[in-house]
Amino acid sequence: MRILAPDKHPAVRSVGKNLSVTLEDVTFEWLDGNNHHRLIVPTGFLFDGASIPWALWSALRLAPHGAMDGPALAHDFIYHHKGDMPPGSYQLKTANGWFDMLSPLRRDVADDMLKALVVHFKAAGEVRASLVWVGVRVGGWYAWRRDDDGRKLAEFDTVFEETMERP
Repeated sequence: MRILAPDKHPAVRSVGKNLSVTLEDVTFEWLDGNNHHRLIVPTGFLFDGASIPWALWSALRLAPHGAMDGPALAHDFIYHHKGDMPPGSYQLKTANGWFDMLSPLRRDVADDMLKALVVHFKAAGEVRASLVWVGVRVGGWYAWRRDDDGRKLAEFDTVFEETMERP
């Protein structure tokens, strides 16, 4: 897998300690063999970054946010939808232009993309990117199956309540 875009880290804003939100649409493009793919993550997508257990942060020299926001964004978007991407978000380029893909994006493709994006965004080199990949291959099944909406919205509500002015 070869990443073509984006060229810069996506514009995101922190929401509390554990979440970020996209401030604009972010387009990821990659080549997989001879196929040119595109994934569009919309403005306002709420994501939790790289789910790296805190004990491994120092060993890998990676935290869930910051340098890992770009790589984690596409991965989190695919996991959020469990591969069944919304219309217009996952496309394949042909000689006649871009066309929506009707087949789901598989979990292994999302994990391979995370590894490629870690290197593309220079969040880590090949060795640490490979360790991140092993981690999501081993533990990602849980994130793939959980209720992401409920978990993230509950955390967002908590952050919102904490930031509201009290009378």
